Amino acid sequence: MRTLLLLLVPAVSAVWAQPTISSLQVDAITRSAARVGFDVSGSGSYYIQFGLTTSYGYRTPSFGGSTNVVHQITGMAPATTYQWRVCNENFTPPAGCSSNQTVTTTADDNALVAPATLPALFNTAMPVINGNTYTAAADCSDLMVQINQARAANGNLNHQVLIPAAAVCVGPYDISAKNGANANGSGVIVIRSASADSALPPEGTRATRDWESAMPVIVNPSIADTQQATAPNWCYPREYYWNTASAETNKYTVCTAVNTWTAVPATANYSSGSVKPAVCTAGTYWFDTSNGTPRQALHRCAASNRWVRLIPRGDGGYSMANTYMNDLRGFRFMGLRFEPGDMEGSAVASLLAISNYTSGHNNVVVDRCIFYTGTAASSMRAIDLNGSNVALIDSHIDLRVVPTSNPYNPVANLFAISITSGTGPFKVVNNYVRGAGLLLFVNDNNGTVPRDDFEIRRNRFTYNDLYRCGKPESDGICRDVRAPMEFKRGRRVWLDGNIFENFWSTVGTYPAIIVTPRASGSTGFDGNAYGISDFTITNNIFRRGTGFLEVWSGDNQGYRNTTPTERFTIRNNLFHDINNSYSSSYGGYNDARGQIVVNGGIADMIFEHNTVYKNTGSGAAFLHLSDQRTFSGLSWRNNILWLNRNVVGGGNGLRYGSSSYPDGTSSGSTNATTRLNKTAMRVPTPVYSFTHNAIVPATTGDTAVEQPGYPSGNYWPGDNTTGEAALQFMDTVNGNFRLRATSSYRNGGVSSGSDGADVGVDMPQLERATGLVRNVRVSRSGRTQALIQYAAPDGAACGGVDVSTSSTFTTVQRFADTRNGWDRAVVVSGLTPSTLYYYRVMCAGTVATGTFSTNDASAASTSVTIRLQPPAWSSVSTATISYGPTPALGTTSSAVVCSTQCVVTVPATLTQALYWQANYFSLSQALVGSSRVEAMIP
Repeated sequence: MRTLLLLLVPAVSAVWAQPTISSLQVDAITRSAARVGFDVSGSGSYYIQFGLTTSYGYRTPSFGGSTNVVHQITGMAPATTYQWRVCNENFTPPAGCSSNQTVTTTADDNALVAPATLPALFNTAMPVINGNTYTAAADCSDLMVQINQARAANGNLNHQVLIPAAAVCVGPYDISAKNGANANGSGVIVIRSASADSALPPEGTRATRDWESAMPVIVNPSIADTQQATAPNWCYPREYYWNTASAETNKYTVCTAVNTWTAVPATANYSSGSVKPAVCTAGTYWFDTSNGTPRQALHRCAASNRWVRLIPRGDGGYSMANTYMNDLRGFRFMGLRFEPGDMEGSAVASLLAISNYTSGHNNVVVDRCIFYTGTAASSMRAIDLNGSNVALIDSHIDLRVVPTSNPYNPVANLFAISITSGTGPFKVVNNYVRGAGLLLFVNDNNGTVPRDDFEIRRNRFTYNDLYRCGKPESDGICRDVRAPMEFKRGRRVWLDGNIFENFWSTVGTYPAIIVTPRASGSTGFDGNAYGISDFTITNNIFRRGTGFLEVWSGDNQGYRNTTPTERFTIRNNLFHDINNSYSSSYGGYNDARGQIVVNGGIADMIFEHNTVYKNTGSGAAFLHLSDQRTFSGLSWRNNILWLNRNVVGGGNGLRYGSSSYPDGTSSGSTNATTRLNKTAMRVPTPVYSFTHNAIVPATTGDTAVEQPGYPSGNYWPGDNTTGEAALQFMDTVNGNFRLRATSSYRNGGVSSGSDGADVGVDMPQLERATGLVRNVRVSRSGRTQALIQYAAPDGAACGGVDVSTSSTFTTVQRFADTRNGWDRAVVVSGLTPSTLYYYRVMCAGTVATGTFSTNDASAASTSVTIRLQPPAWSSVSTATISYGPTPALGTTSSAVVCSTQCVVTVPATLTQALYWQANYFSLSQALVGSSRVEAMIP
């Protein structure tokens, strides 16, 4: 036994040998954080001690590393010098620690919390065509010829290439930079549907599939293609391989059943020749013997009389044969449909690839387009959106994604919108986005290029219940479903007026938005110090999903060359029907997390005037800090919060990880104030505001348990039912979270916000931001005219009103909305008496529809009698009516006595709108009031 002990001692000593810590560096210094780097002689677990003196007093959580190690110090105070050193977790300081270092933070004018900075914006107004028009053939055979003519034209002018609506354009199309005079000029080439503007959604109106008959189809045929001399040992139907050992036509081999390969010439319904057959039946093949490139000679009949050329690219996996753009400067794609063709089990990589930033894309807009895969075809991505000044606006994305035969092996790398390179600004506004994987993904490729200035507004992000494997809605196949949005790099991001709904996770722990800084491929201090900062999240709706936000302070894969995350402003958002156990049976969201999860010490988070209603699940904290790294600057005010902890213990609305606090003390306390004092701070002083929040515990009796642990100055309306009754929401069932006029939490009430406004979300502001059109009505209808009124979301232009005698709007009359402000009125004219009409109001993301009937032809009136009631607050002597056939009025009636009330009759023209305004005058003939109304002739 003694001999055994003697043998073990050297081994233990070798394992815990003191490492050498050297080459200490510090950079990326801000007013609250810094990035540090060092070399070590061996792998181990390390932490950083820091403080105002060499006694330190604070520390970071432990982190692993070997050789070149990068980490962060957070939570420091502005314009202050700190002492710091790196220590090995296996030694008691000072043993195993480096020499002492210093760092001085930068100055800061914000005593508490700095708000996020908004991005630079990109103007995407439709250009006026002042150059040439080029029209493609009906079969799209000369599309590239027409595009190349536009490329060669004067680059200072705006040209257009028209594609007939019935055209099916089979790609791939590789579109390159302009090459004519003034190639880098300010002009734009618009590649668009040849349909009249009235047959397409108006500018600023989101496209839907209702308009697709007016849009030509750009088909991007892609097959899962492998090049090798023998057939792969597995396959799924409709996959192909290029047999390098065979000659000519026999090179194509198709998977006709699972793991069954069949040479294409041996399949049924195959033909070959030098002339493409004019007629074909879906599912048949034709090999073009005149094609000099046999790999591009095979065609498949995707639909009746519609041939799709199969062009394999790449050496395996899901190959890309899609529309690919190179060095585009000043291009716009408008009113087009992008589809993959009938590829069934195979997938297009991207339906539209504005890719490869090194080619220099600038001023590229995708406008009112439809990306749709149907039920047979599949696509991994709708669009790669890369470059500077690039935009996806007013478009519709609905992707079917690649299924797998193994329901527990979801296909990964699925992104509806993929942004992997480019400097921005990036604009994603007023789109419908449905797919799988991540719906909007911002990657960190090309680490030396920052990705800045994101305007992401008025979109609707959602998932298809067919993809919820293990649930009744599922089609039985698992897909990789992660989150509506993930950022790995980005500065100045504005998320406003979006709707995030029906989201869950099949892999990992994903809420609606995940922010994970990355610097892929970098090691040590290589000068590539980019990170994520300045997120403004305002006026969004989150419903039927897992959670809200997860934020990492730095790269959790070693913190390589990323700077600490800074400045999140989260204001006026609505969260309801959020359940952090809401998932598919495969994988799922970690229910021990909360609505906001913060990994590491980010700087400056503002969370104000939000309503978080009945968030449920076993761990539904509204703020979860996964470790005790110092959180520098927190303002949490004027919110309505549901505290659904469902367990007794206190402080569970503010959840913290299990490690010790930065001052080294235990994190065992459940007291919310204690936790805030120790983590929401700028060392050594707590810096946070947590006040004027209405907190409703979900479990009866929890107010008495929880309230003593929270900072004073918050409201406790009651537990669950009594608390909701005290708040007095208008209609939570239908998503109306306005507070009733009698609520004490309203503006001016005894429990209003710190700024005097309502506690919680401002619903009118939220509805305007999301583009909701309200109160649509036909207020008057005559024999040949009608007046359609509605409340627009804001002062921006609306698309107007379409009127048709067909419920499918096969033929329409379009009437412009020329007004601004919230209250709109559009006169539709030239109608037929005694006729049923269908109308649609088009504004932002709303297309509101309805019907009305015109009056019988015999209805007639040549005058209108108007009864006036003067304002009670003024002394009125007389009144007049200004009237006319347009809003400009033009004629004024004679004054009539109107001290209390009066009747004024004005002439009218049959079948024509009458606009009028009442004017009230005092005895001295001073104008003391007016009211404006628009009426129709009965």
